[in-house]
Amino acid sequence: MASSNISYTSIIEELKNKKVGERTLILPDTFLVKVAKFRYRTGNSYIIQHLDRKELLLIDVVHQDSQEAIQQLIQDGFDIVGLLLTHSDLIHQSYTNMKKLSEDLGDVVIYIHPLDSGSQGGFLKNILEPNEVFNKFSISIDHSPGHTGGSVVIHSEINNGMLFTGDSAVGSPYEKEEYYFERPPIANQSQDIGLAQHWKNYTKPFKHMLPLHGKPQFNLSEGRQKDIIINLSKYEPTKTL
Repeated sequence: MASSNISYTSIIEELKNKKVGERTLILPDTFLVKVAKFRYRTGNSYIIQHLDRKELLLIDVVHQDSQEAIQQLIQDGFDIVGLLLTHSDLIHQSYTNMKKLSEDLGDVVIYIHPLDSGSQGGFLKNILEPNEVFNKFSISIDHSPGHTGGSVVIHSEINNGMLFTGDSAVGSPYEKEEYYFERPPIANQSQDIGLAQHWKNYTKPFKHMLPLHGKPQFNLSEGRQKDIIINLSKYEPTKTL
C-alpha cells in the first residue's frame, strides 16, 4: 500500500506542476494531457498507446492546448486510429468543427453516442457499435446518461482496468489533499437520479479511474472501488462544484 501510494502521489504532484497542453505518462502506455480549467476543475484528456508502439487512441482530446503535443506524436510517426468523445460538451469545447479536427488528426474516425452527436451526427460514428479499433485496445462502452443524454463511460482492460469517466464522475480538485469522486452538478433531479442508478448498477472492475475533470486515482483496491461506486450512487442531489 505504501509503495503504490508514493507512486500515486508523485504522479499527482507531477500533474499539478505540468503546464496546460503537456503530456504525462501516468500508466504504462497511457498518457494524460492537461487541459485548462473549464467551468469547474482542471481538465484531463487521454492517450492510449498500443503495444505495437505505433497506434494511438485518443479520449476527449479536442482542445487547442492539446494540439501541439498531438501533432508532435504524428510527426514522430504515430498513427491515431480513433478519437472517442464521452459526451457532447467536447464538441462545443473543440477548437474547431469535428470535420476539421478529424483532418488535423490524420483523417481519424471520431466516435460519440448518437444522442450527443447533434448537427454533426452524419459525420461522427456511433460509439456503441463494436469495431476493430475498440477490440484492439480492449475497449467497451457503457451509456451513462445524466450529465448529457448521450454521456458514456469508457472501460479498457489495459493496465488491469482503466475507467475513463468523462463528466459522469468528477475527481477531487488537484489543489485539495483529499481524493474522491462525485457526480457533476445536474439541475434535473430525475436525470441526476438516473446517473446515480447507472453507477449503482456498474460492475466492471477497474484499477484506475480517469475523469475528464479533477484528479485521477490509481491502483484502487476492490474495497476502494466499491466505496467510490457507493458514493457515486447516492441519491442525494449533487452540489455545485
